[in-house]
Amino acid sequence: MKSAIKERKSDTFLYIVITAWVFVISLFVLNFFGFVPYYIDGTPSKEELAQLENSKKEQEEKQKEEQNKPEEQRVVLPTRIIIPAVGIDAPVSNPDTTDIDALDRELLRAVVRYPGSGTLGMDGNMLIFGHSTGYRTVRNQMFKAFNGLQNLEKGNFIKLINGDTEYLYVVNKLRHEKASNVTVDFVTEPGVKQLTLSTCDSFGAKSDRWIVTADFVGSFPVEDMEQTDGDQKGGESGNGDEI
Repeated sequence: MKSAIKERKSDTFLYIVITAWVFVISLFVLNFFGFVPYYIDGTPSKEELAQLENSKKEQEEKQKEEQNKPEEQRVVLPTRIIIPAVGIDAPVSNPDTTDIDALDRELLRAVVRYPGSGTLGMDGNMLIFGHSTGYRTVRNQMFKAFNGLQNLEKGNFIKLINGDTEYLYVVNKLRHEKASNVTVDFVTEPGVKQLTLSTCDSFGAKSDRWIVTADFVGSFPVEDMEQTDGDQKGGESGNGDEI
């Protein structure tokens, strides 16, 4: 009798283990082919898509209002970021809120300029953060927006676009930090225009991240900037987690 009970317990345990493994393997296969449901891989739900669409329209309307202001009063914000050396090309969102849930939601459709950080053409430090992932396949490509950021080298170019104007920055430092150690000062010395890029899993999360800082070079018409799209692998680099 005891032997039969023991065998049943053993069979039950084996069944649970096999079921768990089948579930994990199935999830892995589905993720590989991009079929993981939105509530697992973070793809926006219908409600989130509606919220993102409203946010996008609000930002576009605000940009139109800025265009109607005198040039000296305009706040110019980036709508796209391009980093030729590592193949990054992504839209930039410019929300007004610092609410973490709202910022996380914006990351589902773009990389995000942190509200209150620097603006294009003005003194200050602009912070832009975006997702990066080690997963080979994701349904929402914004989870890979800043993949490759860790491969940047000193001297590589970063381009921020607004309308038909591109604002060129050159990388001066790359570092790997724990989130708890990262601080970004939005105020710079007079005449200094700086850009900081950061990877993140979720805004406010405690995971490690790559931080890139870059200095402003100048602004140019879009068609004059094509020469910066070539190979820029020749920048200086150092050892360890910092260049």
